[in-house]
Amino acid sequence: MKLVLLDTSFLLLPFERGVDIFTELSRVMNEGFVPSVPQAVLNELEAMARGNARRSIAAKSALGVIEKKKIAILTEKDKKKQGQGSGVKKTADVWFVQNAKAMDAVVCTTDTELKAILRNQGVRVIILMDKSHLGFA
Repeated sequence: MKLVLLDTSFLLLPFERGVDIFTELSRVMNEGFVPSVPQAVLNELEAMARGNARRSIAAKSALGVIEKKKIAILTEKDKKKQGQGSGVKKTADVWFVQNAKAMDAVVCTTDTELKAILRNQGVRVIILMDKSHLGFA
């Protein structure tokens, strides 16, 4: 089973773009996989959910999906530190950069900067393509 790490931006796709990320992941992956999120992503979603913007509704919905789908939450003890950047978003990105390769994981994100860094490290990255389908970058 392949570990698939979901970034915050990716978890918001169903609610902001109408993309069925789990059906699409099943289509794209040629092997069994375990979707997981680091604690830093959970923290980021919780912070977004407390806001009043439209994104807060999407963040609350994403948190519900994590619970409903029983997505594994990787705690600090599961790998390196949760990241040391300033700000929640920075912390989640730092976690992916520090841990994805060592965990031999695939990362799902719509963050172009994070995608570029991970690809330079040799990490496989799944992105949104054609506004409604996923694919490897």
